[in-house]
Amino acid sequence: MMGTSDALATLSGIANLDIVGSEEIGKAIRWIENKPTVGSPPRRSGSNDEELITSIVLDRTFFAERGRDNTSVEQLTLNRNRNKALISLRV
Repeated sequence: MMGTSDALATLSGIANLDIVGSEEIGKAIRWIENKPTVGSPPRRSGSNDEELITSIVLDRTFFAERGRDNTSVEQLTLNRNRNKALISLRV
């Protein structure tokens, strides 16, 4: 969802299959190919993990790019080690 090279390779491998969602796969591929290269997100002073994750999901993913005003994080849950997140979105 963030345009990593492994995501592009995976999406490219299934793009020509006649499957449900192939239009969205095409949009994601075009977004990855045309997006500017971005490094690590800046850490805002005073921001916590949840705020940083929310910012990344809403500001740096293909499905949120055009519908940013209509996309929101509804729920975010971190695992005990705080290195994985489960996020419920409204898109």
